[in-house]
Amino acid sequence: LVVESREEDWQGSTGMALHLDLGAAMYDAKTLRQNLGTGRLDNINAMLKRNGSAVQLDGQAHMAPWMAYVLVATDYTMPGYTMDTCVDMLFINAAKQQQKPVQALETLEPILVFKRIPDAVVLRGLDASLANDGAEQLEQVQMLKLYHQGRSRELVDKILDVDGNLRYLPKQDHGFWRQWLFGDLLQQRNSRWLPKINRQIKQQPSTVAVGVAHLFGGSGL
Repeated sequence: LVVESREEDWQGSTGMALHLDLGAAMYDAKTLRQNLGTGRLDNINAMLKRNGSAVQLDGQAHMAPWMAYVLVATDYTMPGYTMDTCVDMLFINAAKQQQKPVQALETLEPILVFKRIPDAVVLRGLDASLANDGAEQLEQVQMLKLYHQGRSRELVDKILDVDGNLRYLPKQDHGFWRQWLFGDLLQQRNSRWLPKINRQIKQQPSTVAVGVAHLFGGSGL
């Protein structure tokens, strides 16, 4: 089984090194409350709590704004869903039960992609999430329905809809987000993954389970 990432890589001595590297990358001399402002920080935590998230941002943490954005942007909270029931874990648990090896395509790389987002863009992005939280939650529910109904073409079209993905973000940042979302987050990672996948599937029959956004489009896997 080949997946984007696996928990085991963050354990033991290798995991300790990864945690140290991540800690160094996300450190900021200012606290999160100083960087975000008290009002914005409190509103973000209230939004997370309202949506049923277990994530709460620590205002005293010396955390760079981009890392706060990682925690907010990747926190998909849906009734009946947990990290234990996500597709990746279901695949990984099935592979373990069948004593099949599991390999990951990356570790820190997807997190560090967020480090490229300038602080000003991060703050405007967080404000946009606060202003459009209800609409964004509804979008997630609609995509979940498409998935369960097997309407894959509509789902993929929605995922790869550039204008649709940017609709809630400030227009002044659309150029940046277009390159970041579809260049840095998708195309560049696909380019790094493809040689690894090709080597693996030539060695032995393998199941490759990655996010659907990576599969389609002109630069899709």
